[in-house]
Amino acid sequence: MIALNPQIDITIRGIDEELYRQIAAISARDRKNVGALINEAMRAYLTQTSSDALEAEYLRTLDKIEEIDGMALAGAPGATVLMEEYKERLEKIKERMQQRKTEEKVEEGTPKISMIGEVKLNKSDLEQLGRIIIENCQKVRLENDVDPDTLKSTIDSIMHVQTLEVPKHLYPLILIKAKDCQAIVRY
Repeated sequence: MIALNPQIDITIRGIDEELYRQIAAISARDRKNVGALINEAMRAYLTQTSSDALEAEYLRTLDKIEEIDGMALAGAPGATVLMEEYKERLEKIKERMQQRKTEEKVEEGTPKISMIGEVKLNKSDLEQLGRIIIENCQKVRLENDVDPDTLKSTIDSIMHVQTLEVPKHLYPLILIKAKDCQAIVRY
């Protein structure tokens, strides 16, 4: 259960027990409660995937910097180190925001293969399709005749795919193009 406040408990089904044990161990080590760590993990996930969440994280970090600045003016020990840490975090958020905006612009005009149970694509298919985004599919298989140049010139990204099967020679390149895929299998 994750406590949002003292009066409300939320039950989440399907939590992996081993992951929970690892989080519990980290919470004990760091002297934080499990809910706080789960909140951090969810915030990190949303920050990586959503522009709105990135903007909210940016604003929270700015607020924290202002708070730490006040502590530094009051002579609080460690405030300078903490300030540098938050400034670094702010720069990383800015970089992710810029990256996400660029991705969104690319996604707007690029055709998509989406919501298909299983799709197999060979070199000829990709050349005929041109630049594409593959997303929200159960299983995607790139055939062995797809070469690195064809992959680079045709597939912008592969996102939210349950199983992605790729030839061995494409595996390193696919790692750069794939986002939030459950399994990437090389053959």
